[in-house]
Amino acid sequence: MEIPENCEIGTVVGTLSAKDVDVGQNLTYSSSDPSNLVVVGDKVKVTGSIDYEQMTSITFRAKATDDGHPPRAVSSILKFH
Repeated sequence: MEIPENCEIGTVVGTLSAKDVDVGQNLTYSSSDPSNLVVVGDKVKVTGSIDYEQMTSITFRAKATDDGHPPRAVSSILKFH
């Protein structure tokens, strides 16, 4: 994913995807990292200023969770420079 500097709040900068080996499982995506990005559905959106002079990199942890019993989850760290 690329994040354009000074892009508008609400800009979609990426789409998350994951695969579940269990047939019929639905996945939800989330992030709990305090950054200028947020997950909405499977989209990563900008929620604050993206200014390289103020922030030379962003570390963002995205998580995919299935609706199984018990639910299983996987996370990945994304770094933007």
